[in-house]
Amino acid sequence: MRLTFFRIAPGGIALVLALCSAAVVLWAACGDTRPAPTAVPPTVETATPKPTPTPTAEPSSPDRDALEAFYESAGGEKWTRSDNWLSDEPLGTWYGVTTDDSRVTELVLVENGLVGNIAPELGRLTNLTKLELRGSWMLGLIPSELGNLSNLTDLDLSENRLIGEIPQELGSLAALETLDLSGNQLFGEIPPEFGGLGALVKLDLSGNWLLEEIPAELGELANLTVLDLSENGLTGKVPPELVELANLTVLDLSGNELTGCIPESAAELAELGQISCHPRDALVALYNSTGGPNWENDDNWLSDAPLGEWYGVTTNSQGEIIELSLGENGLKGEIPPELGYLLSLEHLELHENELSGQIPPELGRLFNLVSLGLHSNDLSGKIPAEMGSLTDLEWISASENRLGGPIPPELGNLSSLRTVSAWGNNLTGEIPPELGWLSRLEWLDLSYNELTGEIPAELGRLTFLTGLHLASNELSGEIPAWLGSRQYLEELELWGNRLTGCAPGELAALGRLDLPTCPPSDTQDLRDVQSSREVLVELYHATDGPNWENNDNWLSDKFIGEWYGVVTDEQGRVIKLELGENKMKGSLPPSVSDLTNLTELDMQGNWLREKIPSEIGNLSNLTVLGLWNNQLSGELPSEIGKLSNLKELFLDNNLLSGEIPTDFGNLTKLEILNLHENGLSGEIPPELGKLSNLETLHLQENWLEGEIPKELAQLSKLKTLDLWRNRLTGNIPPELAKLTNLTRLDLASNKLTGEIPRELGLLSQLTTLSLWDNNLTGRIPPELRNLAQLEFLYLTDNELSGELPSELGSLSKLKELHIWNNQLSGRIPAELGSLSNLTELELST
Repeated sequence: MRLTFFRIAPGGIALVLALCSAAVVLWAACGDTRPAPTAVPPTVETATPKPTPTPTAEPSSPDRDALEAFYESAGGEKWTRSDNWLSDEPLGTWYGVTTDDSRVTELVLVENGLVGNIAPELGRLTNLTKLELRGSWMLGLIPSELGNLSNLTDLDLSENRLIGEIPQELGSLAALETLDLSGNQLFGEIPPEFGGLGALVKLDLSGNWLLEEIPAELGELANLTVLDLSENGLTGKVPPELVELANLTVLDLSGNELTGCIPESAAELAELGQISCHPRDALVALYNSTGGPNWENDDNWLSDAPLGEWYGVTTNSQGEIIELSLGENGLKGEIPPELGYLLSLEHLELHENELSGQIPPELGRLFNLVSLGLHSNDLSGKIPAEMGSLTDLEWISASENRLGGPIPPELGNLSSLRTVSAWGNNLTGEIPPELGWLSRLEWLDLSYNELTGEIPAELGRLTFLTGLHLASNELSGEIPAWLGSRQYLEELELWGNRLTGCAPGELAALGRLDLPTCPPSDTQDLRDVQSSREVLVELYHATDGPNWENNDNWLSDKFIGEWYGVVTDEQGRVIKLELGENKMKGSLPPSVSDLTNLTELDMQGNWLREKIPSEIGNLSNLTVLGLWNNQLSGELPSEIGKLSNLKELFLDNNLLSGEIPTDFGNLTKLEILNLHENGLSGEIPPELGKLSNLETLHLQENWLEGEIPKELAQLSKLKTLDLWRNRLTGNIPPELAKLTNLTRLDLASNKLTGEIPRELGLLSQLTTLSLWDNNLTGRIPPELRNLAQLEFLYLTDNELSGELPSELGSLSKLKELHIWNNQLSGRIPAELGSLSNLTELELST
């Protein structure tokens, strides 16, 4: 029979007590659904006079008074045995009573026909170590006064008819080793104060009407060996703290309405009803809570295949799950706490999905976790302090979410941590100084939050730090002096805060700080400053300085490191000019090349005209040249090819003309080359194939002609190749299939001919393939089915023929397919119906 659990309104307790005290035949009215006893105990007769005790030889004592009150409340005159009770004999001779130096230490009246209430006066027996009233007919509430029995080690009130809530005062019985309240009609919740019973070995609350969740505080009972909470109405998830109790040998949670799962090792302890689980069940919980049927890839999930064959799941030789990699897989919903039971997990990657809700604190149980990727989701709430238990964690990324609240100082316990990325959230409060304990930390990014206070001096202990990003917060105070002594520091971003003072020159070279540079003190350095000042003055006059958007301190007597957009090093030499989008007009003076220590030149988004001075090739230390979105004209200076340290070149969206200099092939450190939206002509220099570090090549929207150089296939690091809207001719080089890191290939709107090389099917990382508006012929190669990451396929406006390959139906990530205005024939393949992510499909002629 299944019990029906209900609550009793506070005003109804007295009524229930009254009904339950009236007669034994009313037990059912009190909510008891168990069979009535075969022998009904005698009813308490209120008219029976209390026996007059014989005058005692002993003086009255608190213990004697307490026992007399208990005798009266429990119907003592009807007990099965009551030898010497209320007599003048010593208390130790009273049936069931044990004393020590006249103080009561034990009260054991098991199955003795007790009827009525437990008297609160028992709380006066302050030396009591054992109270056992099991199997009687005790009624009413458990008196909170029992919490005064500070020496009590055993409390057994089982198999009675006690009702009401369990007094939280029992949680103060620090010496208690056994607490058995089973087989009653207790309701409400388990008091979380029980977590303070540090000596407790056995806790039995089974067979009651207890509701609510199991308090996590029970997980603090380190000495507990037996825990029986069966046959109640408990709900919620099983606290993971319970199953980690090292001494637990019996755990019975059956007959409740608990959810979730616990490890198999704990499931072996005893009866758990439906809550025990295999690691498979934790995966099922993840699948169900994050829209598994709508994932981009859910191969083998929920099947009978071994877990290691489920998509994204890796197991070790023992079959334990050690990696769960489901980033960019369309997960939508909340992270289930059940993942906290995959105790062998080392890598958890759930980044770039649509996960919401909080980070489950149960993840703090994954003690073997090495990496945790949660970035680019919609997670909210606080970062759980429980994460501070993951002492093996080396890498954590929770950036680009909606996490709020303070950063838990407990993260300072993660002694193995090397990377922390939490930028782009709503974190508040101060940066915990405890982060200074992370002795192995190399990268800390807390940008784009709402952090306040000063940069903690304790971060100065991070001797291996290479990157510190604290930009766009509300930090105050001065830059700590210790930052200047970090020998490994390579990147420092502090802009967008409320910092004051000046920045040491050696720090200004590491990143954007939005602070004036501290002036040098050496006389020779000051002469260098004067020389640089003269160059800046000429730049000011040549570019309409008085009408700049911001010209703070320019031409003033202040140190040039305090002039807007000027960054200097410790010697006062100009190393950066950050004057983008500042309404500069005129031309760039050749004298800017005299700033030979310049590493970054940013003047994008202005109104600069005329030619780029060839003298710019003298800036041998330059790593970034940003002149895009201006009105610069003329040919590209071949001298730019002398900038051997250049990594990023932005000259796009200008009026530049002529050919791309072959000398650009000497820029072997170049990573980004943007020359698009100009009027460049001629052929693409094959020398660009020497740019071994190039990742981005934008040459679109020019007047380039000739064939695509096969040498571009040597750019092994290339991710983006954009050549659309030029006048390129010839075939698409099949050699481009060697660009295995390519994610975007756009050759649209040219005059390319021939067939689409089937070798392009080898570009496994490709997300965009755009070949529209050319003169391509032949069939669409079925090998394109191998482009597993492809999202956009544009083949419109060509002369392609034959049937549409059914193999395109295997492109599970495809969002847009445009093939109209060709010469295709045949039927539309039914396989296209499996493209569940498709939002645009154009097949018309």
